Amino acid sequence: MTRARLIIAVAFIVTFLAGIAAGLAFKPMPPPPPREGSWLERELKLSPEQREKMRAIWTDVMRDAGRQSSMDRRRELQKERDEAVRLLIPEEHLSEYDLTLMEYARKAAELGKERERAFQEAVDRTTKILDEAQKKRYLELMKTRPERGPHRPGGPVREPGRPGERPPPGSGT
Repeated sequence: MTRARLIIAVAFIVTFLAGIAAGLAFKPMPPPPPREGSWLERELKLSPEQREKMRAIWTDVMRDAGRQSSMDRRRELQKERDEAVRLLIPEEHLSEYDLTLMEYARKAAELGKERERAFQEAVDRTTKILDEAQKKRYLELMKTRPERGPHRPGGPVREPGRPGERPPPGSGT
């Protein structure tokens, strides 16, 4: 009986130690650190009230005049242009093709202007909720924001050549 008690005691101790090891290995993860806010909130050291107002301003801009509706409208314009191009490919329609491209460029430029107006309005609304030091820093940051270039939303649209003129060979267009 002594041997059986010894085996039971050793099994109990091994099971107990295995439970401790498993508990240490699988302890719950600590909660994530609290969200610090955007880089702009940190740069401007916004108060909680200003942070909420800033989020409301920019959420509205991104939803209303922002990415999705702008991209959908841009796709519609491109589709219109592409359908017109397919119909005008023969040589005798080059001038009409160029006019179609110019109309697309005009519409796309107007869409970019609408987007820029919405952005500028949001900048103006943002400056109204900032104190003087924050406003100064914010305007400095806005001056250094990357400019929009070709192939980026709001960037310039390539203007076609004169009607009836094909681009030079190797120009990529």
